[in-house]
Amino acid sequence: MKVTKKEIDALNATLTISLKKEDYSTDVEKVLKDYRQKANIPGFRPGKVPMGMIKKMYGTSVLIDEINKKVSHELYNYIYTEKIDILGEPLPNETEQKSINWDKDETFDFYFDIAIAPEFEVNLSKKDKVKLYDIEPAEDLINKYVEGYQKQFGSHIEKDTVGENDMLKGLFTDNIENGITKEDGVFLVNTLKTKKAQKIFIGKNKGETIEFKVKEVFKNDTDLKSMLAIDDKQLENLSETLSFTINSISEFKEAELNQELFDKVFGEGNVKSEEEFRAKIIEQAKENLTKDADYKFHLDAKEKLTSKIKFDLPDEFLKRWLIATNEDITQDRLDKEYPFFQEDMKWQLIKGKIIKDQKIEVNEKELLVSAKEYARAQFQMYGSVSIPDEYLDNFAKEILEKKTERQKITEQYLENQVIAYVKETVKVEKTAIDYEKFNKFFDQK
Repeated sequence: MKVTKKEIDALNATLTISLKKEDYSTDVEKVLKDYRQKANIPGFRPGKVPMGMIKKMYGTSVLIDEINKKVSHELYNYIYTEKIDILGEPLPNETEQKSINWDKDETFDFYFDIAIAPEFEVNLSKKDKVKLYDIEPAEDLINKYVEGYQKQFGSHIEKDTVGENDMLKGLFTDNIENGITKEDGVFLVNTLKTKKAQKIFIGKNKGETIEFKVKEVFKNDTDLKSMLAIDDKQLENLSETLSFTINSISEFKEAELNQELFDKVFGEGNVKSEEEFRAKIIEQAKENLTKDADYKFHLDAKEKLTSKIKFDLPDEFLKRWLIATNEDITQDRLDKEYPFFQEDMKWQLIKGKIIKDQKIEVNEKELLVSAKEYARAQFQMYGSVSIPDEYLDNFAKEILEKKTERQKITEQYLENQVIAYVKETVKVEKTAIDYEKFNKFFDQK
């Protein structure tokens, strides 16, 4: 078996894999003998089927399968041993490849196009400038944090008379024969179709039964089906008028700014006054804004490097590869989205070059820290702020045991290390900015 490489240009080459009969015949014969031993053909005892019959039945398919295995193995082995840094995957050559007669040919040549990663250097210095924003949290942002916690830890207070912002629970009844009933039906008065519809319920008392026209009260069939737990057929048979018996009236009250709320948000006894509560929230806001500033630096650093470091990509090959390996990518979609893919590919190559040149490696201890931060963020999304470190440690370890999650966190860790290197190497211009102006960077995207 022979592999030859023909360079088209600095970024493209063709690999030719040539096979003679002696390269594959032994393996083909071995497989066919195994088929013969296992073949269950009427009129022949196991292992006694004539080899000619086996070859006639299975010879071509076995030949194709064995040659494909050998070609694939030799292709990637050559790329590995020759240390060729390819982009994408090898593709069959569209012009050189000749048609094959599997019944007659004994020698075979297979042609594959490969794309070669460009060579370039990453030269950064203090002459390169990237801004790092110092964001000042505005008073209205702090108020939003406070209001958010008040809503998050608020509660429903039972009442006797319906108000416009109340939640009602009760029994829905369709009074026709065999009509539907729904116990524990729930809806908010202020979500009804119109103010007129809301007035049907406002002022009514617990225990009262109200009749109403369905189409005048509820906004759409989807919400109605969900609330009554009915299907399309039941909806069709629903009367124009339903009855609702009020079993419960409750009004949502935001949590008060008191010790109970302080303890729920920041742990028992950690905050003892409204002043301390707001101070703690300011700290939290600044920490989050620091993360936002780092994220913006991350974006700006990527943009700086991809615009500063110039190199070409084998674009035509990459476009072929994207269409060949993604069934949902049409030519029209490729034309629109390729510039984004191109920028991402450039960043991946630059990032890989920095990792290689700076010998950046995955540190298991730091990876666990990254997994903990990931876990903490997940808990915070659901309102859990004060999570014990021991619990986070265990959760982080479970995350890293999952291959997909570990890979995602590892990639993020390496990217963060690359950005950290960039931050140390370039001139970081610290720039004060207010919260509203900072947000406009993202409004423009």
